[in-house]
Amino acid sequence: MMSLAGPVSHCGAISLGIVAFQVTSFAAASYLFLKRVHAVYFANKVVQHTFSFLWLVSVGTSCAAFAGADHNSLEIADTKHCVRHQGWYALSIAFINPVLFDTLVYFAITYKILVTHTGGGWKALCSSSALPHLSRAVLQGGQQYYLITIGINLTRFAFSLSPSASPTLQVILSSPAVSLASVMACKVHRNLIIESMDNSGSGSMAEWRIPEFSDTPIADISLPRKPGPASLRRLRI
Repeated sequence: MMSLAGPVSHCGAISLGIVAFQVTSFAAASYLFLKRVHAVYFANKVVQHTFSFLWLVSVGTSCAAFAGADHNSLEIADTKHCVRHQGWYALSIAFINPVLFDTLVYFAITYKILVTHTGGGWKALCSSSALPHLSRAVLQGGQQYYLITIGINLTRFAFSLSPSASPTLQVILSSPAVSLASVMACKVHRNLIIESMDNSGSGSMAEWRIPEFSDTPIADISLPRKPGPASLRRLRI
């Protein structure tokens, strides 16, 4: 939008800046869901390392959007306005990355939740009523993010492959797709934090600490309510 509204002194620099922000936004949003996979599969290091590698590959290949970004955006005469004059099929590689990574993450988390809570089955997948509160929040948040963003990402990918689409039309959904993914990732993460706060019974943010994803299991050890005689002797010493 900035390159169209102008005035712009250097179209290539503006184009590179937009691509840089989009790649960074995708990396940040997908990282939140990578940590979800780490939390769900906290006891399976193979799955954790596999998805970490896939995230690195996905972020790396999304940098294909930089290909030709500096040269494909030119000024329209002397108007200080820019337009893309040439398409670049490397964009298709960058645009399909969110679809592939989000699909893998969604099905991996869904499978783990349904297998862990064997009584859920397809009923748990559709309504989530048979799941505990935190598992239900994780599953429903993933469904919301995936179903809302998959449509615009696939449409963006189709535009980038269309030979009849103009170079400008090929990337017209780039900014809306990245913005929607970022908003949904923040919304899903916020809802999960609120659900965790409700389960903890804390009534105010001052009394509640944001839970961190842990890559190691946490032992639930019951402590005695009253100190025994041995504890009292140690305290006196």
